[in-house]
Amino acid sequence: MKIYGLLKSRPESLSRRESTTLYMTLLAAFQTLLGRDRRQTDICVGLTGPFINTLPLRCYLTGDPTFLELLSRIREVAAGAYDHQILPLERIIEIVHCKPSLNHHPLFQVCNFLEISARPEGLDVAAFDFDAGVAAFDLTLELTEPRIQLECVLNFNTALFDVGTARGMLGHYQTLLEAS
Repeated sequence: MKIYGLLKSRPESLSRRESTTLYMTLLAAFQTLLGRDRRQTDICVGLTGPFINTLPLRCYLTGDPTFLELLSRIREVAAGAYDHQILPLERIIEIVHCKPSLNHHPLFQVCNFLEISARPEGLDVAAFDFDAGVAAFDLTLELTEPRIQLECVLNFNTALFDVGTARGMLGHYQTLLEAS
């Protein structure tokens, strides 16, 4: 199931100040949310997007890090993942000896996607909403960056989350971005 929202906060100034990308800042807020919500310190989120390999980004929230400390950890993790992004996901699964499953992805069950609105000159790309009726992952946060507000879609497995919980998560995500 999907719920939609607009994020009022645009943390570009924080991203510039901390030498991170907008995506890294948004991911740090998402991982903070997941860590608090699920009471976990080991969070692995899959990064997917157009024209790139799926990248698992694992970050530890041990030691109760501040948001800026977590953002620094995310910057390091993302840089390492980007350095190895040409390695096919299937090869990573083979290297870490994950057993294939038809029920869930072997490396992560939460996914994050950021679509940047900038388009190369001469390329006309149109987005369309497609709902397969089944969540590919337990939880997917899709962010689209138009000019003013970030648009977000939280796609979730209804066997694990209900609409109220999902709406609450989006509200908490907004609060985290406003506080950072």
